[in-house]
Amino acid sequence: MKKAINMSLVLLIFLSISCAGLGVGNQAKSEFDKGLKLFNQSKYLEAAPYFIKATELDTDYYQAYLYLGRSYINSQQYINALNPLRSAYRVSPKKAQGEVVNILTDALFSVGLSSLKKGNLTEFTTYINEILELKGNTNEAKTDIASDLIKFGKQELSNGNVSTSIDTFKSVLNLTPANFDAYLGLANAYFKDGKIFKALSNVNNALQISPNNEDALSIYNSLKR
Repeated sequence: MKKAINMSLVLLIFLSISCAGLGVGNQAKSEFDKGLKLFNQSKYLEAAPYFIKATELDTDYYQAYLYLGRSYINSQQYINALNPLRSAYRVSPKKAQGEVVNILTDALFSVGLSSLKKGNLTEFTTYINEILELKGNTNEAKTDIASDLIKFGKQELSNGNVSTSIDTFKSVLNLTPANFDAYLGLANAYFKDGKIFKALSNVNNALQISPNNEDALSIYNSLKR
């Protein structure tokens, strides 16, 4: 009789725990659905508190972390998106990690560029290294980042932000040494900054990589006059 009572007590505790867990899961899903409805209406910052609540109720709810990060990204609050997206990556199933990585790396790159504009090269490098780690530190990942940085450096130079463009092209060379576009970008930036010898040195490096490039030859001839 005593054993039967004990077994009944164990069963009752087990059922109570199971029901409690199910209740938390349902509550988290309910909060997520409320947030998702607002997210789909482009009310991103209004949606964020519901996603936060869902993650508090279920700390392994990767979709809630993901949509919280996406809400901040769509509101251009990239720095706020990082931790939720990192959490999404940490708890997401393998089949979903690719999507999370793509969104997280975009956010990291945007925050990194913001650091670069402020002249904080150490912080910028930290974000780039995190992207590389997520991407497996492959040469392909380095080339992709370098390509995006080249575009950014050219844009900054076009906007008159010479110092930022120089830092950007230098960062490209750290990622991908012997990068023709980076050397050519540095030559243009230094030329615009009035640093003729540095411009000439970098255009020479560019010409060593591509001796017949018309753009590089044009800059070289301009500098030698």
